[in-house]
Amino acid sequence: MLEKKRCGFVALIGRPNVGKSSLMNELVGQKISIVASKVQTTRHRVLGIRTDEAKLRQALFLDLPGLIPPKDALGKACYQTALSGAKEADCLLYVLDASTEPAEFEEQVASLLAPLRLEKPLFVVLNKIDKLIDPASALKKYACLLEPLHCPSPMLVSAESKAGLGLLLESVLENLPEGELLFDPEEITDRPIRFLVSEYIREAAINLTSDELPHAVGVMIVEYRLPLEAGKPIYIRADLLAETESQKGILIGKGAAKIKRIGQLARAEIEKLTGEKVFLELKVKVKDKWRMRDSSLREMGYKSDKAEP
Repeated sequence: MLEKKRCGFVALIGRPNVGKSSLMNELVGQKISIVASKVQTTRHRVLGIRTDEAKLRQALFLDLPGLIPPKDALGKACYQTALSGAKEADCLLYVLDASTEPAEFEEQVASLLAPLRLEKPLFVVLNKIDKLIDPASALKKYACLLEPLHCPSPMLVSAESKAGLGLLLESVLENLPEGELLFDPEEITDRPIRFLVSEYIREAAINLTSDELPHAVGVMIVEYRLPLEAGKPIYIRADLLAETESQKGILIGKGAAKIKRIGQLARAEIEKLTGEKVFLELKVKVKDKWRMRDSSLREMGYKSDKAEP
């Protein structure tokens, strides 16, 4: 009996810092989304592709910005990207942090997802169970919150230890709609390499700076040039955007130590991605209140990101 082809979009939805990006990277089998313990690390819809060639199934994972009340134009863009991605997806993974108590705004996130439960499969995923002595305790903490969703039993997983990921992936693949595969089995994302490069640079910057600065950091790729001769490095020139001169100073650091370290970390990730040597040149520029300006957001790809599969 021939297997029915299955393909669909799977949205990872939830609050910031619950591990959505780490989870998607593990489900795809390669790093696509950047990871940091800072709110608003994920700002765009990021697609990760996992293909089961043996059974002709393809899950198109959408890593979406964390749902928090927006405070500026960038926050509104991220919020809308998350909601649009959830509404357009064929399947939802509602990701929660099993290692913490239900947080403020979690009830509102659940209420936003409740109507979608009637239209598509919704799996509740309790992530970070590796941090718990008794993983089952997470079920009790979230029982009242999840009861109105009328979902199957929450799935206990850990992106860090990979516990439960095999069962989660199989459950997702089984619940995809029937249809032709949309991407070549060798593809792992629809994002161009320049986007991934800019994200790796931003990841390094926010992981090396204080809690407040990361929200104001943006990255623009100015030049991406492949070598004309074998053995030569890829040349990449990028601007790190700050909103004030003081933020610029933090990014550069004393004796330019911070910007050098950002470059080192980002270059290592880019070389893993490309399999080639990379020469990375970074400059820090001040763009006043860029997060508040629609024109700046459009220039950096936020408004043009429709978040639709």
